[in-house]
Amino acid sequence: MTAWLIDAVETARIRLVNRVVPAGELMPWALETADRITSNSPSSVQAVKRQVSATIAEHVRAREALDQALGDQVRASADFQEGIAALRSKSQPRYE
Repeated sequence: MTAWLIDAVETARIRLVNRVVPAGELMPWALETADRITSNSPSSVQAVKRQVSATIAEHVRAREALDQALGDQVRASADFQEGIAALRSKSQPRYE
């Protein structure tokens, strides 16, 4: 809601990601994670992947109409026009 950009450490702190790994440790961590996954039952891993994919797809379908309606509402607003004008003139928007 603030439109602030946040770094990886803050992203982990607020639990948008599970872990932040230093660049030099990324490949060993990824390989260790892959080894852990491949040590599990292939049918279980495949089932989990299908469930996650289906859940994401279902969520996307359910949200598309709402996203479109809300986007249309925002694009039709005076705030949107003010934001575009401010961006073009490189000034701060003055929302009413």
